[in-house]
Amino acid sequence: PISGTFRSGDELAAFQAKMAQMQALFEEELDELHEQEIRLVTSRMEEDVYVTKKMVEMEKALEQETSELKEQERILLIEREMNLNYPEPDVIRPTAETSDDSFTRAMKRVGGLLYESKDMTPKLLTYSGLPPPLSLSELLAAAASKS
Repeated sequence: PISGTFRSGDELAAFQAKMAQMQALFEEELDELHEQEIRLVTSRMEEDVYVTKKMVEMEKALEQETSELKEQERILLIEREMNLNYPEPDVIRPTAETSDDSFTRAMKRVGGLLYESKDMTPKLLTYSGLPPPLSLSELLAAAASKS
């Protein structure tokens, strides 16, 4: 007699083959789940390492910023103390009239430069009496034409 509910040996063999096939599928799925778990754990570990590394970099940058800010604060405090103890003198900006010296004021009063010539006669040199301004391009052209 064949066990329990199977009518023949072929039915039992088919059942056992089917069960072996299901066992193989089950073990294959179990292996895949195990590999996924390993990949997940590895991925999380890599992510943790990356996050930790980024945190360390950010902390270093923050420390550097803080250090620079403290240094700037120290410099500003020194400058403030220097300004309080040794203030800059008030600068009086000269106007056009107050910046003229006596020579310039005299030239404006008479309308030009008053001077004595070689023969001791007074002469007045005005702007309109000056020769035209020199031009470098005209001087170079004149020099080139003489060559």
